[in-house]
Amino acid sequence: MLALALSAALLGQIEDPVAPTRVADVIVVGSYFDYRLRVNLAGADSPSDLVVSADPAMNCGDQRFDTTPGPYRQCWLRGRRNTPIVLTAQQAGVFGRDWTVDWIGCQPLDDGRSCAVAISGEMEVGATFRAL
Repeated sequence: MLALALSAALLGQIEDPVAPTRVADVIVVGSYFDYRLRVNLAGADSPSDLVVSADPAMNCGDQRFDTTPGPYRQCWLRGRRNTPIVLTAQQAGVFGRDWTVDWIGCQPLDDGRSCAVAISGEMEVGATFRAL
């Protein structure tokens, strides 16, 4: 009953509840955060074969190993527009001697096992593990 009386009192103070509110010179500055980067993984034949990133965090592994103990295997992340993200391939053995990785849609870094990409919208990167 008190709530009903309070609502009626407040409504009585509003001159025209249907009239539009006008605001002049509103400027919104910001960066859209919610872009997704997906990683398509091929040639990952072990639960320890992963593509990882630190910031934002991701552990991408083959879906066949989703129930295997170890890190959660999620092959996507969300990041800020135009912020570089470094992806790194991990596999047992010595990179360059036992295995290598081919990147698609991501600029390989000097070590070859990592690449950098700046998210510019909904994007996909490909990583293919190859035994040597």
